[in-house]
Amino acid sequence: MIREAIIDRVTVRGFGKVRDSDAIAKLVFTARMYRLGVLTALECLESKIPMKECMFKIKRFVPNQKYAHACYERAREMYKSAKRKGRKVKQLRQWFMFESIGDRLDKGNRNIRLSSPNEVRVVVFAEKFGIKRIKLPIKPLKTHTEIIKELYELGSSKLLGYNARCIIRDYSRDEALVELQFIVPVDLYLKYRRIYDKPRGRNIGGIDWNSDRANLAIVSPKGELLDHKTWWFPETTSHGYPRIARKTKQSQVLSEIMDYCYHHGCGVVVFEDPNIIKTRRFTKNSTVNRKITRWTKREASQMFILKALRYGLKPFFVNPAYTSKLAGLIAKDLGLDRHTASAYILALEYLGLRPKEAYQNLQKP
Repeated sequence: MIREAIIDRVTVRGFGKVRDSDAIAKLVFTARMYRLGVLTALECLESKIPMKECMFKIKRFVPNQKYAHACYERAREMYKSAKRKGRKVKQLRQWFMFESIGDRLDKGNRNIRLSSPNEVRVVVFAEKFGIKRIKLPIKPLKTHTEIIKELYELGSSKLLGYNARCIIRDYSRDEALVELQFIVPVDLYLKYRRIYDKPRGRNIGGIDWNSDRANLAIVSPKGELLDHKTWWFPETTSHGYPRIARKTKQSQVLSEIMDYCYHHGCGVVVFEDPNIIKTRRFTKNSTVNRKITRWTKREASQMFILKALRYGLKPFFVNPAYTSKLAGLIAKDLGLDRHTASAYILALEYLGLRPKEAYQNLQKP
């Protein structure tokens, strides 16, 4: 099964420091009430309680329609994801976050609204569930500054609504670090972040992604293997490696892969379909278990789509069934490792060629 990889929305970020103790207390209280609202919604979904009654229970903790609706939607996504995997919903961590659903008629978002490119007005809960609005400074990421500036203009003009999220990354009594996230259309993101408009050729790049390496195989439209390359990042699976640093490293590797594909004449890049990838089970080997916990093909698939679009390439997902088994059979004869052979087979699957037949006509690299 082959399907085009599509993404509609992208998250842009900014950070701000809050030094008002009263504002910090209200932000933390709002985040805790939001978490209780999500827990309540999960209980209702597991008990098959109708949405109307569920919203009534959520509002006992979250006395705001937009926040309450966001609680229900967040819980529903978690519930569907757990059901799809055949698992129960895991217990929520002690996270400090709340989010609000946007509407263009509310100047973008009623509860978490950009009042300027450098300031956000946030609705928080006060004593006895009162509602107050506080101002938070925001410093967008360097690569997101122009996007947030236009997002503010579109929201203020009632032309675009955007979902927004407030995350308390760290806090004390006198200071808090807050991350503000805004969900924007992918077209707006690419308007400022696109690197190339069109591809330079018609070749296909197959990507096999693993927890400590990425393998690329570039194939011609006729199925001939033209080039291959491997990127290693074993440090991301080591003990104590920061999660943010791991994502940054993965982003850098994907950027290098897309740049390599573009300059080697690729017009299409192929990745394993994240909806078909099996959930891996833990073993008795602690090293393997650690790699499984950092198994990020689903996370990397979202990054893969975005990076490909930035380089003017068309991203596609391919069913990876039996890819590893076939790669093990042909890798030695090709003079490739098993993972590079898997990347080659993914590219052949996109072309609609039978890998065994294409292999007979292939010249060894």
